[in-house]
Amino acid sequence: MITFRRRVSNRLMLFWLDLVSIAESISFSEDCDSICWAFDGSSKFSVQSMYKIITFRGTLPVHTPAVWQLSVPPRIHIFLWLLSNNKILTRINLAKRRHVEDLRCLFCNEHETTHHLFFECIIVNIMWKHLSDIFDIALGYNYESIARWWLSNNNHCVLNMSCAALMWCLWKLRNDICFQAKKWRDERVLLHKILETLRNWQVLCKEEHLASARVQAASTSTTTWIPGVGNIQFGAISWEGVQPCNYGINL
Repeated sequence: MITFRRRVSNRLMLFWLDLVSIAESISFSEDCDSICWAFDGSSKFSVQSMYKIITFRGTLPVHTPAVWQLSVPPRIHIFLWLLSNNKILTRINLAKRRHVEDLRCLFCNEHETTHHLFFECIIVNIMWKHLSDIFDIALGYNYESIARWWLSNNNHCVLNMSCAALMWCLWKLRNDICFQAKKWRDERVLLHKILETLRNWQVLCKEEHLASARVQAASTSTTTWIPGVGNIQFGAISWEGVQPCNYGINL
């Protein structure tokens, strides 16, 4: 029998009785106690589960997990994941780690942030304009305009593949200019890189997705003629009149 030296209100006494009933329901054994990690289903500590706890800000990311479902090569999954988390080593992000003398974009004079390089730069705006005209969808004005289609990849597999190819080829071209001293000529270089990349990735796209894209291509104006490049129909991943070219950068 437990007694209290101070007066306890009826409300506190009810709380106490609830606590007593919970304690009485616990059955103890002679086994040794063990430490359990409550933040993982396996009850075992891991650095990954700790990282999730300390970086959790009250909301779960929507677009980032969808990256891994796209029909692109594994290294492109990693590239898009880095881009989604603003971890791509643009000059501004690199300056957070060490001193960077020149913070300007390699295609213009603006600071090279992730958002600028992939969504604001005059060069990438031209590329997004081409894709927007081909798919008849406003693309590339910000990250969300691209990532929102990842959530329905089964219906927009070709669109997502084309957007990923654009961003990947832009990043590779940027690195060629930065590290290999290549010279920038015009957007046809980048367009040919994108087309060649899509040809290589076509085997990753399921036949039902290609069939769906062909139906969409037949019902919408997804064929675009680009001077110097040819007749491009991304909807069914077909290219007519596209010839290899070299404008200062090996394709």
